[in-house]
Amino acid sequence: MLSELGGYSTGAPTKGTFVNDNSKGSETNPTTADHLFDDAAVLTTSARQEVNDNALATPTPGGARWVWDPAVTSAPLSRIERQLLGRPTARYAALGAVPATFLAADQTGLNTPSFGKVLGSIAHIAGHLFAQQPLLVSAIVVAGLGAGYLKLKEDTLLGGIGIGGRETDGFATARKIRKRVSRRAVVKQRGTLRPSLADVPARQVDTSEVAVRLGKDRKTHIDVWSPIEDSTAVIAPMGAGKTGLIGNFVVDAPGSVLATSTKVDIVRLTAPLRARLGGRIWTFNPQDLGDGKFSSTLLWDPVIGCRDPKVALRRAKYLLDGSDITSGLENRDFWNSQSFKVLKSFLWAADMKGLTLLDVARWAKKPLETPATAIFEEFADVAPLGWADDLQQTQAPAQKDSRSKTTTLDNVFLTLSTTFECLSLPEIAQSIVDAHREDVPQFDVESFITSGSDTVYILGEDTGTGGIGPLFTTLTGEIYEAARRRAPAQPGERNDPPLTIVLDEAALICPVPLERWTADSRGLGITVHCAFQSRGQIRDRWGRNGADTIWDNCTALILGGLKNDDHLESLSKLTGQKRVREETGSKGPGPNGTTATTSWRMVKEPTMSVSDIMGLEPGQVLVIRRHIGVLVAKYEMVWARKDIKQLDKADKKAARAALKARKRKTVAAPNPADLWDAPPAMPQASPWGPASAAPAATAWEQAPAAFEEPWAPPAPAASHSPWTVDPAASGWAASGGFPGPRDHLRVVPGEVVDLQPQPAPVPEKPAFEPTVHLEKIPQPPAPVEEKQDDDVQDAIPPRRTRNLGAF
Repeated sequence: MLSELGGYSTGAPTKGTFVNDNSKGSETNPTTADHLFDDAAVLTTSARQEVNDNALATPTPGGARWVWDPAVTSAPLSRIERQLLGRPTARYAALGAVPATFLAADQTGLNTPSFGKVLGSIAHIAGHLFAQQPLLVSAIVVAGLGAGYLKLKEDTLLGGIGIGGRETDGFATARKIRKRVSRRAVVKQRGTLRPSLADVPARQVDTSEVAVRLGKDRKTHIDVWSPIEDSTAVIAPMGAGKTGLIGNFVVDAPGSVLATSTKVDIVRLTAPLRARLGGRIWTFNPQDLGDGKFSSTLLWDPVIGCRDPKVALRRAKYLLDGSDITSGLENRDFWNSQSFKVLKSFLWAADMKGLTLLDVARWAKKPLETPATAIFEEFADVAPLGWADDLQQTQAPAQKDSRSKTTTLDNVFLTLSTTFECLSLPEIAQSIVDAHREDVPQFDVESFITSGSDTVYILGEDTGTGGIGPLFTTLTGEIYEAARRRAPAQPGERNDPPLTIVLDEAALICPVPLERWTADSRGLGITVHCAFQSRGQIRDRWGRNGADTIWDNCTALILGGLKNDDHLESLSKLTGQKRVREETGSKGPGPNGTTATTSWRMVKEPTMSVSDIMGLEPGQVLVIRRHIGVLVAKYEMVWARKDIKQLDKADKKAARAALKARKRKTVAAPNPADLWDAPPAMPQASPWGPASAAPAATAWEQAPAAFEEPWAPPAPAASHSPWTVDPAASGWAASGGFPGPRDHLRVVPGEVVDLQPQPAPVPEKPAFEPTVHLEKIPQPPAPVEEKQDDDVQDAIPPRRTRNLGAF
């Protein structure tokens, strides 16, 4: 390869005479290199020899000639400095020219001078220039440092601007994960998240006390944690592993937990371990899911406690929030305002008279009747100011001779009647009635929150219009509001340990105001985890604005299996972009025909395509969180956890041991009732009693076995059960540990059956002895065979005889 160089004249050495040699001949004057940097005089012989020794030998087509390449020369580096410092026109390009030359040489892979020499030369030049132009040099240095920082941060030259860079996958880097959601990052926040752990050394803090584990990052294999102050929104269709994920949230929660679900799996999988940790288990299952296996241990009526006006206001609001009639409306508060005035008055009046929610539901279906107004008149001295007026104003169109339209009244009572439609189910209505029993303890919300280990499971299924939502929403809201009121009085103004609320199928059975909860729960020590089947389900329940607020406030956890194109496309955009290397080619004429050239370019693509998100495997979750971008974590299903397996194994072992113990106890000491079920067979004796002497055995029969006297006194008739009579009177001590004679009884579990209530009549014993002369018949003699001739005996067949005895 020939080099085309500009330099000084190759003729007689004339100082300062510069020529530009643009000839393109086959030979190049080798002495051009000798005068390249000689500004004062021709290079000395030793310097020329040094240049030639360090030159690159490049054969030319005309013969072997030597051409000097400045990119591989290290000895003249000092002369480059002198020339740049001595030429004012080249000073300002010095810092860029020399590094660019060596960077270009580095791209060609040639043997370049050491980086230390280049850096030292640049620093020497910068020092001279700084003395003359300090501001300009400072600006150049700052720009260079900024470019280097962008290169290290974005892995591209100048932060990806222009040409250059390398391939990236678009996922969160290990540096971001360690800084935001690693164990070290969340434990470092323990003073804020858990004020009680502020003085505890970091190495002694269990990570689950300050965060919930989301899984292990698929790219970096770092454990990913969600701090307890962050709310999460799980989007997963049916069968995607949603229960396996949120079950971990229930088990790992550091404080009290409230969990809702449409299936009993969440109780079966998590309740044993929660109970083993020392907490009490409460179940609110008014629809009796599981066929009695998980019956309600928590009975609750929203009316109880509403004589306090603040409680009545709060519960009336949550009852209307859970109603289906205003779901999805942007102005649902306006539609609920008139119904709210009536409902709060109904709740207060019902509690003042000791009534139930069933009475409130009955009032809501009869707008023309005013029983609540009569109660307000009865308790006018303690009634909240203005509540009776609100009730009368709403029901004024129903009064006699009223000229007002009843449109508002109809809308109000239509909303109320729909809200209480869930009470039409007999099971739910019975749970409301049972909550007022005197022997049923009331659920204490305050003690539940302060326990730090109790768990409440709310189970129910969606029944369409008039679902269970109002009842569940009110109970969940009551617990949330109690925790919200408690937080400001605690150290750090938050609940410690925090309250965890896990809402599975929240849009169907527990539509609490998540747009408000997710906004203010962060600083109150309340962690909210909600799960939905799709993002459209959130929009249908809380409206478009409410759905956007929930989505923005929560860390998004996406499971595989979604099929909505618009939703998947929006998720793909949220994952960001990655840079990939794309191969390009071109064809053109060549010396021997058409030639093809191949080149590469960097293009941008979505980090995760629509098919990538839809095809996430079970056990993988796409995490979209602020400050870290996007990552995919691998989580462990709750039923595959080691602690759950160990607990299940221990329970099975204990059950087997208990079964063996019962079997051993049964064999060692049989149950008397079991023995009485099959009494021993008694010998059948003659009613005449035994003979004076046993007859001698004959050839046809054995001697009769001796038998006992069957004339035992019957069991006392005062009680059919021998266990309830006096032991002495029933013959307990004389019967060997069993009460009384048993030959006339057959005992079954639970009752005593009297098979022979009266003994059979016994005939009187005759005065004479029964004859036994037939039993003393002598043995008959053996028959005598007659002798016959041999011929006659052979002709007559042998005769068979039978021993007929006396007959």
